[in-house]
Amino acid sequence: MTTQAGNPQRPADSGGVLDLSGDWQGSLSAGAVPLRLVFHLRPAPDGGWKGTMDSPDQNARGIPIGAVALRGHALELAFPAFAAGFEGTVADDGKSVAGNWKQAGSTFPLTLVKSAGPVAEPRRPQRPRPPYPYVVRELKFPSVQPGVVLAGTVCVPRGKGPFPAVVMVTGSGPQDRDEFLLGHRPFHVIADHLARHGIASLRYDDRGVGASGGDPTLATSDDFALDAEGAVRALRALPDIRKDRVGILGHSEGGLIGPLAARRTKDIAFLVLLAGPGLPGKDVMVSQMAALLKAAGNNDADVAKSVVLQRTLVDIAAGPGSVDDRVRRMGEAADRFAEGLNETERVAFANARKGLDAQLRTLASPWFRRFLNHDPRPVLAGLRVPVLALHGSLDLQVDANSNAAAIREALRKGRIRGSRVEILPGLNHLFQTCRTGLPAEYGTIEETFAPVALARIVAFVREATGTKKTVNGARSKH
Repeated sequence: MTTQAGNPQRPADSGGVLDLSGDWQGSLSAGAVPLRLVFHLRPAPDGGWKGTMDSPDQNARGIPIGAVALRGHALELAFPAFAAGFEGTVADDGKSVAGNWKQAGSTFPLTLVKSAGPVAEPRRPQRPRPPYPYVVRELKFPSVQPGVVLAGTVCVPRGKGPFPAVVMVTGSGPQDRDEFLLGHRPFHVIADHLARHGIASLRYDDRGVGASGGDPTLATSDDFALDAEGAVRALRALPDIRKDRVGILGHSEGGLIGPLAARRTKDIAFLVLLAGPGLPGKDVMVSQMAALLKAAGNNDADVAKSVVLQRTLVDIAAGPGSVDDRVRRMGEAADRFAEGLNETERVAFANARKGLDAQLRTLASPWFRRFLNHDPRPVLAGLRVPVLALHGSLDLQVDANSNAAAIREALRKGRIRGSRVEILPGLNHLFQTCRTGLPAEYGTIEETFAPVALARIVAFVREATGTKKTVNGARSKH
């Protein structure tokens, strides 16, 4: 085989020079939710190749590829910024690459296919697009915790105010103000719907995301509750917002954060909890694993084995000791668990074990430890504002039946008037109409947020604030 002018990265074969120029896409199954990856490769001035990567389902674009090496048909892409890489073999026709994505000690199969044209965005018919029939403003505001400044978007109905308003709080993990996931922007959809029905809103980027400052790595739900309280203060300070009618809408972990904030301040008039936990975090995590494994087709015996390991790991993660000490003890527990597996299971476990320590370190982080030990029920029972708690019947991440029952009982003990707890049939954790509830469905569903859930939210906020929407979008009293 000869090469061009001594260039080791552009070899020729019987069909000529391999051409990497263009867009290459594939789907990475490295967790519960498959992620599309798109690599943009083009010739470099030195005769080699350079490029960037997009992860459109995570709203991440233009990630630099640190190095591109093509030797024969062997392709290597390096991403030193997050210690990851791709290794594969280019097909003879130059139209696909079969290989593996490697990161944090784990290896995941990934096949790339050369695109004939631009990579199409998934269809999301509910995504709001301008011009909007309401006012949109950008807002920066301080958290109650000193030194943290957050940024968000305010949507205010047109017409005569002041208007009732909602602060939106995202679920776990660093998320932007739209709670972007797999092409979906649920918070944007909710904000748009609220504004069209006479209700203002503020949605904001989490710490360290987008235009918001702050370091999320050492923060816990208690810190995020301070951020939510700061958002409520900022919204109440606006002249077109009715100060005594501002509430919090929280999704998933946001449904835990909202009540924490409401226990701290009397400025919060109501709460909307979307798939919020009603049980301790340890119970939620174990239930989540069992539900996901069972829905994915695993038999009861295998599910039971995994539940035993999960319960052991979360008990250690939630217990005493330094992060390093708990990671070590969790690793030892996992290795003891592997001793009871059959040969096929041990091989699979050994492959997964390479990347397990990174996952265990996340499990032992300050945020996760606080989540595992938190019991929402006493906080919910101590609330003095009306609460709407919605769950999807096919939610596999926060079980609808057990968590809704716990929330209902806690609110009953607190004798909170005007509260409602409802399980909406056929909806998943994101409140999409679905078939199975598995996270793998999230990106394949065109619907972002079920209209029935949007209607429940609007009806509750109107009732909780004593307002209704006129045909012009203005607020009027009952």
